[in-house]
Amino acid sequence: MRGISAFFLILFLVCSVGLGKAENQTVTISPDGGQDDQNMINQAIEQVSQAGGGTVFLNAGTYEITGPIEMESNLTLTGGSNAIIRVSSSSSQYFTGTTGIISAHSPVENVEISGFQIDGNCENLPSSYNSNDQDPHDCERAIFIIGSTNPRGNNVYIHDMKIYDCFSDGIHVRFSNGVRVSNIEESNCQHEGIYFCEVLQGEISGCKTAGMTSDCMRVENSQNVTVHDNLFFSYNGTHNNGAYEGGANALQIANQGRSFGTGSPKPDSTQNIEVYNNTFANVQINAASGLTNIFIHDNKFIGKAELETLGVPVDVSGATPTIQQSEQVFNSIFDILNMTFSDTGFVDNHNVQPEMDWQQKGHSEAWVDIVGWNNLTQINGVFYIPSGEQPIIKYGAVSTELTGSTQTHLTVSQSNGNATADLEVLTIYSIANKTKTEVSHYFDTEKMPETFSSVINNTAYVTILNNSFSKQTVVYVPENPDVMKVCFKFNDTETWHYLHTGTTNTTSKGVNFVNISSLDYWNPEGNVSGNQLVIPEYISPKDMKSQVQIVQYDIYGNQIPITDYEIKEEEPLSFWKLLPPQTILFALIVGIFIYGSYRNLEAFR
Repeated sequence: MRGISAFFLILFLVCSVGLGKAENQTVTISPDGGQDDQNMINQAIEQVSQAGGGTVFLNAGTYEITGPIEMESNLTLTGGSNAIIRVSSSSSQYFTGTTGIISAHSPVENVEISGFQIDGNCENLPSSYNSNDQDPHDCERAIFIIGSTNPRGNNVYIHDMKIYDCFSDGIHVRFSNGVRVSNIEESNCQHEGIYFCEVLQGEISGCKTAGMTSDCMRVENSQNVTVHDNLFFSYNGTHNNGAYEGGANALQIANQGRSFGTGSPKPDSTQNIEVYNNTFANVQINAASGLTNIFIHDNKFIGKAELETLGVPVDVSGATPTIQQSEQVFNSIFDILNMTFSDTGFVDNHNVQPEMDWQQKGHSEAWVDIVGWNNLTQINGVFYIPSGEQPIIKYGAVSTELTGSTQTHLTVSQSNGNATADLEVLTIYSIANKTKTEVSHYFDTEKMPETFSSVINNTAYVTILNNSFSKQTVVYVPENPDVMKVCFKFNDTETWHYLHTGTTNTTSKGVNFVNISSLDYWNPEGNVSGNQLVIPEYISPKDMKSQVQIVQYDIYGNQIPITDYEIKEEEPLSFWKLLPPQTILFALIVGIFIYGSYRNLEAFR
């Protein structure tokens, strides 16, 4: 009897699991090109919800919406990175109060939102839409998840999204437990980028947020929250639909006050917040006093001066920062933090990480991997190597016989733009006291980078200013994408002009390469006018080659000296150039008039 009961119990559990899987539906939709996209998404959510939960997947395309997307419990709303939910420019102001672009008006649990983009499209909506009578500058949240004191929401996960151009918050979660937000790129959300209010047990990680008028992130009346490995950035600008210019903190930690005159007391006080391993650029942390257990440590700070020196745009006065601008800033800051600058494309690799794809052939097992190339450079997205550069190849081989051994021989061939590694494995093993040999071949083929061949003009253009009181010699070398830097030598003085710089990057297999980007930097900066070197003295054409030496260096440090000077010498300064014929004629007439007047005066006397 006991065995029969156990059998029916197992059968019941198996059937229950099967039913649960049947209820976990996935509905995939695509934009219909009309004004009914939010109804289509909401109908898919309702269908999944009635089945007990599941996934709604948004295919690539733009979903023009004029009303909210309503979230339900036990739901995953996801999509491809090229799926965009965009507020239609013809939309009414539906996103006020507790209604966001994506909303949950009652407590939800087991909710996941990921993958796609949300475009608030605020630049194409009336600026008055940013406020209503009760909430100035507090309308159009992108994602608004609201629980209550009882019951609270539970298990909310929002990740891997781009959210931008909203009048108000990018992500706002209130009265929920177990909230995770990760890998969000947020730009120009003109209230809070990511906002936790009354969140118990939460995490914000790996996000990149760009603020202009208010906080990149805000944590208030929340407990047991970690904020780590995020990038906070603030623009300087005025195009903010009337919101407070320069009001952005990177991160505000507090108990709720009243924002624009609104707000309400909350039952929980902020405590046990840890902030670490974040990067703060052109922005600061604001943590209120009197809070319990606020740990802020091991963060990095970059000021506006460093950003401007490196050419990162921070001022967008009169324009809205686009998501593309924000991505440029995000990437530039990570370059500043992580990259090593170089003035040559030469790079060595000592810690490569090959793929060990073991294969068995006969009585041997082996792997071979073309890991990459030394002296690899990337220019405008194209990889290059010097002529004759050989690939980095790693390999290994063993015998499958306990008493066997292997000998290897590697050959490399190139054909049709590909490099092929041929690993020949000679296996020596014994069977019935007889020695046997076997030869097997293992291959790997990789596309080769382009071959770098510099084409550099070895002519300098010189203008000798010889017709002024301040005689000068101006030297100009044409810019060239293959020239890394130029050295000008005049007597004992050296001046360097850097046309490109390199930043060291690493491939997924640990191969270092140098990414070449444009630059226009003189060192020292004295006697420089635009892209010309000004030598503050006259140098005759015949003395040019002996007194001025110019050497160009290509991407790989090869020297290409200037061998020719195309010289334009202006005529020397002369008295007659100072007194042109018109001036002389005028002076002569004035002189005759004065002389005639003098003679008449003498005759009168």
